[in-house]
Amino acid sequence: MERRWAIISMDGRHTWLGRNSDPSQAEIASTEAALAAQGIPAWLAVVQGDYWSTAPLEIMAVRPLAGAQTSLWEDAQAAFLAARREKLASLG
Repeated sequence: MERRWAIISMDGRHTWLGRNSDPSQAEIASTEAALAAQGIPAWLAVVQGDYWSTAPLEIMAVRPLAGAQTSLWEDAQAAFLAARREKLASLG
């Protein structure tokens, strides 16, 4: 099963940090600094499964970044999954 590190924001936007390796602390720190500079709270998460498949993904929050509130993780995860569904639907 494919495993990727992701940065997931409250509105479901995301970026991938690592695919075949774990991100370094320096990568995480620079990503968090960029998010904070833009005022975007987000979470570092691990996503397992094929993003481009309709099969379910396993998503685990690792830690909040840039002031993200832990209590809002479920909302961010739901937004991420909704954005994924929309993207997959747009591909036909």
